[in-house]
Amino acid sequence: MKVALTHNLRRTAEEAEAEFDTPETIAALCRAVAEAGHDAVPVEVSGSIETWTARLWELRPAVVLNSAEGLRGEARTALVPAVLEALGLRFTGSGARVQVLTQDKHLTKLCVAAAGVPVIPGGLVRAGHGDPALPPGPWFVKPNFEGSSKGISEQSVVAERVGLEAALAAGLALYPEGILVEQFVPGTDVTIGFVEGQDPEILTPCSYEIAAAWMNRYRIYDYRLKNVAPDEVVQPVCPARVPPEIRQVVARHAQSAVKALGLRGLARLDFRVRDDGEVFFVEANATPSLEPGSSIFVAARVAGRSYGEVIAHLISHAAA
Repeated sequence: MKVALTHNLRRTAEEAEAEFDTPETIAALCRAVAEAGHDAVPVEVSGSIETWTARLWELRPAVVLNSAEGLRGEARTALVPAVLEALGLRFTGSGARVQVLTQDKHLTKLCVAAAGVPVIPGGLVRAGHGDPALPPGPWFVKPNFEGSSKGISEQSVVAERVGLEAALAAGLALYPEGILVEQFVPGTDVTIGFVEGQDPEILTPCSYEIAAAWMNRYRIYDYRLKNVAPDEVVQPVCPARVPPEIRQVVARHAQSAVKALGLRGLARLDFRVRDDGEVFFVEANATPSLEPGSSIFVAARVAGRSYGEVIAHLISHAAA
């Protein structure tokens, strides 16, 4: 069957394109789709909405393999799913409603916390909306509506109130939509994948092996590590380098978060494991990277499934 691959192509190393797919990722996806016996048709959605919408309407694919992150705005990841829903096309991943929800880290945490999953205490700061109640410091300051570690560096962790005010002023100047201020949790980043319809749907948790020369003092997966460092500097490790009982807690919380948020198809959920073993939900990515080396596909290999098998499953599951 005909499978359209909606995506934003990364052409530069600029931060604005940090979430976009590289040509290598698009090529790998096209190969996987072809190996599954389907016709792959890449459709870039970075241009005018009229152009790529008309292209999809002309193609009328049986399934759309959606990897698009969107260009701008607080609901940018929801744009393509919303159009696909309006056109009546079947597609992989979560729909527009869930995309809007998970793009907002603060709102996502509220929903997950209501389901009984522990979250890091914090508050959302928006210009002109007053000061929310914030937890005691030190604090972790990050953009509320961004992905790919945009706006995150060692300077995101501040210990003094004066430093917090400066960090907020700088953050709001770059990301006026909102800045999330959380209590900083010393610990380990753990990520876990969800593949709907496979057994098990919740994959084995992963952590990150970071070259010592590149490790920052707060052990956070910052923009430099995610987008500047060579690929070999950061490697997903599965199972995560935390005790087995902690991995079980992460998996249980991930299952609760998937249900609370209504995630579909494929997703990645991030947690922070405090040095004393306490587990906290951080965020959910409803449009995770489809790069073959990303943590979801590393965990899938541990479960005995190749990259191509996961992509083929996503397509058949969406078609059904």
